[in-house]
Amino acid sequence: MTISKPEVWKELRKLNFHYPESGHTRETLTEIAVDYWSDLSEEIQTDHQFINAVKQARKVCKFFPKISDIIDAHRKCIQSNPERNILQLEDVSTYHDPTEKELAINKKRIEILQKVISKKITMEEGEKLQEELLN
Repeated sequence: MTISKPEVWKELRKLNFHYPESGHTRETLTEIAVDYWSDLSEEIQTDHQFINAVKQARKVCKFFPKISDIIDAHRKCIQSNPERNILQLEDVSTYHDPTEKELAINKKRIEILQKVISKKITMEEGEKLQEELLN
């Protein structure tokens, strides 16, 4: 897995709103998004990790975060909160009863976990199924 270009573009646009003094235009964001994606995809494996790193960088950076700022933030996130395996069920509290769709997704996630545990499918196959289910 790797971070997606659309996610990098989306997060850079959000950063641009937080740091209007950066002076980035749509054109400059488009250009630097390619560089950010290229450099960050070597270090950051998933969109989830990338989003968390950007949030962390936004908390500590006074100016528009550079690639190195996001990498540092990612490393800090990993050290302080190691990421769980994608196949783990999320520990999420909501302020509503689960919808039928949420219940169905959770049921399918449990089925995938059972197949991995019983070695009917590999961990990689389970992760792929999980990713397809969540997208």
